[in-house]
Amino acid sequence: MIAAQMNSASRVRVLRGNPVQPTRRGQRQETATEPRLKKRVAAYCRVSTDHEDQETSFEAQQKHFKSLISENPAWELVGIYADEESGTRAAKRDNFMRMIGDCESGKVDMVLSKSISRWARNTLDSLKYIRKLKALEIPVIFTKEGINTMDSSGELLVTIMSSIAQQESASISQNVQIGVRYHYQEGKICSGVHRLLGYERTPDGSLAIVPEEAEIVQRIYRDYLDGYSIKHISEMLQEEGVDGSKTTVTGIEMPRVWSPSGIQYILENEKYAGDLLLQKYYTVDFLTKKVARNTGQLPQYFVENSHDPIIPKEIFLQVQDEMARRRHFWQDFRYSHSNALASKVYCGSPYRKVQGTWRCEAKLNKKRHPGIDCTMESVKDSELREALAAAFNQLPNKGPFTPTKSYRSGTSQTASR
Repeated sequence: MIAAQMNSASRVRVLRGNPVQPTRRGQRQETATEPRLKKRVAAYCRVSTDHEDQETSFEAQQKHFKSLISENPAWELVGIYADEESGTRAAKRDNFMRMIGDCESGKVDMVLSKSISRWARNTLDSLKYIRKLKALEIPVIFTKEGINTMDSSGELLVTIMSSIAQQESASISQNVQIGVRYHYQEGKICSGVHRLLGYERTPDGSLAIVPEEAEIVQRIYRDYLDGYSIKHISEMLQEEGVDGSKTTVTGIEMPRVWSPSGIQYILENEKYAGDLLLQKYYTVDFLTKKVARNTGQLPQYFVENSHDPIIPKEIFLQVQDEMARRRHFWQDFRYSHSNALASKVYCGSPYRKVQGTWRCEAKLNKKRHPGIDCTMESVKDSELREALAAAFNQLPNKGPFTPTKSYRSGTSQTASR
């Protein structure tokens, strides 16, 4: 009975011609009376540098795709998306991400790219976005390799070729790093000076003083030795509107905002004394381009009297000593104000409270107190407070005093009589 009702309720119709098909968001639907639209095709081009030969390749790629798409009557050019950026990180390629967004919005039916290495040099990125477009039924065609990602063997070939492209990128990165280190061994600067206030890089790679910028650097050193703090110096420069912007050799304007970290960088930079310390940082991963401070992972190279100094070496050393003195003073100040008994318990060296026990700092930090071999025992905080209370109660017209558990924030708490 139920089956009979379902059969009577269900109707099967035979559609002839071109039926209406469900489409992705943003696409037009085709009907039997509407002619099939041209396939909307986008092309992606990429070069990694702005060198002249790369610019020629860039233009050639765009010209090739314009010609290829215009010659096919079934294709319609949506746009050419082009980036001048490394292929190891897709998120850094603005036009590539814009193309992916247009595909997701239903504006593109097919994507062309010259080769897998132009698409990406990171295997994970390459497969991630190919699979994303494949899920949207958008094929990516690589003209050089003749690969269509919608074919059954397409993803396998893409995986193999992407791995090769990534290995090529790793090899190129390694060769570049080797070349940079050869330059370091010869005492030559390779990078890191385009924002250096007071200097400009000459065509032969050396540093030349920029007089008007050098005056700002000299003022910063002078103010610091006159007693001004780093924060105060940055605020004065900001309030006075001192212009510390730089213009690169390519004409790019780089404004400078005066900040305490920027002033500290200037005060600690050995280049202002005429020396060079090379390879302060190194690249951890060529894919992510992550950079870390070199703390012994790679050799560093120190070049003395490499160029003309802006700051005399003796003044530079005075500033380093003053910075160390202020840093040490601030550490002592912060510690001495953290506890009512801090900096008041000594055995030749100050005691420090560690997990409820007062210990000699010379034992805790031998680098800060070299040559001191302390034999004094540690004291529990509860015992120290009891001894302090007993001594206080022996004073005339004082007491009784009972210590509590807290001596924090420079005040001691007492119990009432």
